[in-house]
Amino acid sequence: MGSPVYFTLHIKGVPVADEDLVTHNLFEAGAGGVQENLTFTQQERNYLPKVIEAEIKNLIAYFEEPPSLKWLESFQVEYPHIQVQVEEHETVDWLQNWKDQWKPFELIKDVWIVPDWHKDSFHPEKGHRILIEPGMAFGTGTHATTQLAAQLINQIQNQVGVTSLVDVGTGSGILSLLAHHLDVEKIYAYDNDPESKRVFQENIEKNQATRAKWCEPWAQELKGQMDLTVANIIDGVLLNLKSEFQKVNSPYYIFTGILAERETAFLQEMTENWSLQILTRLEKDEWVGFLMKQDL
Repeated sequence: MGSPVYFTLHIKGVPVADEDLVTHNLFEAGAGGVQENLTFTQQERNYLPKVIEAEIKNLIAYFEEPPSLKWLESFQVEYPHIQVQVEEHETVDWLQNWKDQWKPFELIKDVWIVPDWHKDSFHPEKGHRILIEPGMAFGTGTHATTQLAAQLINQIQNQVGVTSLVDVGTGSGILSLLAHHLDVEKIYAYDNDPESKRVFQENIEKNQATRAKWCEPWAQELKGQMDLTVANIIDGVLLNLKSEFQKVNSPYYIFTGILAERETAFLQEMTENWSLQILTRLEKDEWVGFLMKQDL
């Protein structure tokens, strides 16, 4: 018995006026889903892409069983200007493949990110484990910006010894968990994604990170009380939050999520009417991150 398969129907050259009817016909023929390959443009600094509307569409329909030859012939007669191609694919357990490839890794020296399915088998000889259930929506520690932020947190803790920090845009809470392992006494975190709070709290509990707590955005208790503000967010959003960062009024700030090609513009706007001094600049892949000190 062979491996299970599924089928895709590639439909090219669909006029926008026919898209809804063609999609309806595909579902009537048994399609489990229809995908449109969109093209985006991104002119805004805050990374809100806009769809480029096209007069001609290319669609992909997914079938558990191939559409009948009779249906294909009638479909082609009805839409002679549309190109149709059927392809067969072997079904793959993508989740298991992803898990098989997702191995524990060292975020900084002696601090390892360990997915839950390795928690019973992976114990570093020295150092700490950060246990997480990796989820694409909240971060796994593998992205360059997270690694830059982790290096900078470790640096300032070794050099200065911060006792409190706020983790803005915490996601899965990896940077807060790192701060806990680095013996930061008071750790506050928040994110505007409603699911982040649940994931953060689950990760805090499984790691017994009792000093890390969720707080409401820009809580009064943060202002003037945090040694360090950490924000691993895309550069346009960082700039939009500038006034809120200033209200927190930390001596030190870590900003990552800045594309190297936008570094100059970011620094110019972030430091305008705000006395920030760059202590450290790090770069990884196409991203840069900064440790900054505010002149108080």
